[in-house]
Amino acid sequence: MRNVITKLSLFLILVTASSASTPSFDFAMGRFNNVCKDLKNDVLLYFVFIDTRSTSPWTEFDILTTIDSIQVAARWLENQATKQNIPLNIKTDYYIGDEFTTIEK
Repeated sequence: MRNVITKLSLFLILVTASSASTPSFDFAMGRFNNVCKDLKNDVLLYFVFIDTRSTSPWTEFDILTTIDSIQVAARWLENQATKQNIPLNIKTDYYIGDEFTTIEK
């Protein structure tokens, strides 16, 4: 039993030592080469309300509360950006259907 514990301890020490020496990965390179950019300056937050056969249709109350929650979140993000001296202006817009199109050119 003592031999098993010793071997297990040595194995864990080797695994821990080898994982500490692995180089760290710079995620910024991947972020800047992807669609995910820095959240700063003018940003459009566009959301779509979709009804499907398997879900209930969006009620007016659902839509209004969701829009309100998104606007509250956008203002909070803008306030946090201001505290960090990052210029951020989030414009929210949405699409419900052809009869409720809200996009302005």
